[in-house]
Amino acid sequence: NLKNTMLRSVLSYLQLSRNWMLHNESTQLVNDDHPRRPILFFLLCIVSSCVYVVALQYQWLLSGAMYAEMGTNYFPKANDPSLYENLFATDAGYIPLPPRMIALLGSLLNLPASIIPYFYSGSAIVLAAVMVSTFCLRPFRILIQNDALRFLTAITIAMVADFETRTFINFSYFSAFFIATITALAFVEKNREVPWWSWFIPLLILSKPAILATLPAMVITAMVSNRRFRNITIVSTVLGCLQIIQLFISQSNQSTIFPASDNTLLLKVTATIEYFLGFIGKIGLGPFFHKLPVSTSIYIGLVLFSLMILLILWRRKAPGILALIGLTLIFFQSMINVFAMNVSWNQDLFHLQH
Repeated sequence: NLKNTMLRSVLSYLQLSRNWMLHNESTQLVNDDHPRRPILFFLLCIVSSCVYVVALQYQWLLSGAMYAEMGTNYFPKANDPSLYENLFATDAGYIPLPPRMIALLGSLLNLPASIIPYFYSGSAIVLAAVMVSTFCLRPFRILIQNDALRFLTAITIAMVADFETRTFINFSYFSAFFIATITALAFVEKNREVPWWSWFIPLLILSKPAILATLPAMVITAMVSNRRFRNITIVSTVLGCLQIIQLFISQSNQSTIFPASDNTLLLKVTATIEYFLGFIGKIGLGPFFHKLPVSTSIYIGLVLFSLMILLILWRRKAPGILALIGLTLIFFQSMINVFAMNVSWNQDLFHLQH
């Protein structure tokens, strides 16, 4: 059968590619000293992240106010008699399952309305911290052996995000980091399964449309990974397809944040590549050079992208896989934005100017 032969050839090529990419890791044993230290870093990262957010935005968090759609969408839907509405009601055209589940829990606990804002915001802050802090745990030593370096990476991710990203309606953006690190772990780890709590990934896929950008890397990794991650990827892909279908339905009903556009496919592909390189350039330059021309950011992004690929191919170590997955997230996120919201994400590159 030609299809089976082609599939076996692709899988064989991917296995060979993985072995080649991790050639310099094959003779190195993962440090398994101090088994309790990753748990201490994990807890410290959660506590530090939560304290930081409360200290930074205590006036808002302690005011008891509902933020944006917390009061106009999530709270009313959580008290709807229909379980389908409780869990799968859309917000701006997509299904945000994780915050729906939290809101439903608040309703099932019969929490007073005055407590709901604190419950929503507190849950979002803690869950965002937990998703990022898992990188401190012991399984990820195979990616970065130094526990302190993983802690610094996690705490930096947790602290650089703005306050709006940590809110109840947006905290699931942090799941991109959670999914990316587990995907890298699944790619590198040949002997052991990914942790059981990786099964939270399918729930997180059915959240912000941006999280769909993690699926391509997951699918490729699943072809060479152990069984648990393959099963997780199958379920995640099904739920991701349901989200995409829902977005198309919402777009046809004009109940989505993604308006239609008549730009050609070539223009969209070009804009995707320019945004991809531009974002790499802006990330590499940091906030101090944000007023540089867009073309400069793109050229710098091209140089940084080329250097990263050369370094990854030269070093051939596990951290390079994490970097590659990070690059795929930037690319596919740019693609989602350009193809779904091409009215504003187009060849004028407006979002690279701010």
